[in-house]
Amino acid sequence: MSPAHKLSECQCGIIAHSGIAPTKENGAALAESNADVAGWKEGGPCCAALHAAGGAMVAGIGGGNAIAAAVGTGLSSLAVGKLASTGQSVESNRTREIRYLRNESASAGRGANNLAN
Repeated sequence: MSPAHKLSECQCGIIAHSGIAPTKENGAALAESNADVAGWKEGGPCCAALHAAGGAMVAGIGGGNAIAAAVGTGLSSLAVGKLASTGQSVESNRTREIRYLRNESASAGRGANNLAN
């Protein structure tokens, strides 16, 4: 295989290549594959549908309400993505506030030292 056609490792259905632009056909196939992979990530529609089906089966086997279980597991699976981004936002804000308070307390300490001298 020539260096121009050498492909790096394939991870998660996404082919990373060594700087060589794919052909139009390969680019279209790559874009389609990337869209399919995105649907199976946590919070994606394909993952939610699979969770809903599993929830319905387990509830059906256990004698519970399969429809309610499917709706509940499907919605909770869809909520995962939104909750994760919300959690990251809260963590980012919390970190920023801690840095601010640390800087303010350090400034106050330096001011107190200046007054004592």
